Amino acid sequence: MSAAISIGISNSKYRVDESRTERARRLQPELDREYIVPVLLKSVQILELMGKAPVGLRIEQIHQRTGFAKTTVYRIVRTLVVSGYLVHSGDGTYSIAAREGLGFNLAFHAEGTSRMSV
Repeated sequence: MSAAISIGISNSKYRVDESRTERARRLQPELDREYIVPVLLKSVQILELMGKAPVGLRIEQIHQRTGFAKTTVYRIVRTLVVSGYLVHSGDGTYSIAAREGLGFNLAFHAEGTSRMSV
C-alpha cells in the first residue's frame, strides 16, 4: 500500500488511499466482519455510551466520543428515540429511557451496571 495521506485535520482516521472496508479493518482488526451489520454495531455502541452517561449527551458529544459521522449519530439516535430506547429532553440531551422488555432493563444498565441484566 502506498503512503497514507490524511484528509482535513491532523490525527484523522481517514486516508485517501483506502476503502471504507480497509479503514474499518485497520481501526478494529479484531472484528470478524463477514456477518456484521455496521449500523447495528454502531447503534449498540451508542447505547453502551449512553448507559455510561446518566445526565445524557447531545448529538455533538456522541459524535465526538464515538467518532461516527454526525449524520449517522443523528439518524441512529432519532431511531432509538422513536423506538423508545432513548428520550430527548428539552435541553437538547438524549438519555436512556426507563424501559423494560426483551429480557433486559436499560434503566438498570444506565445506573452504572457494566452489563445489561438478562
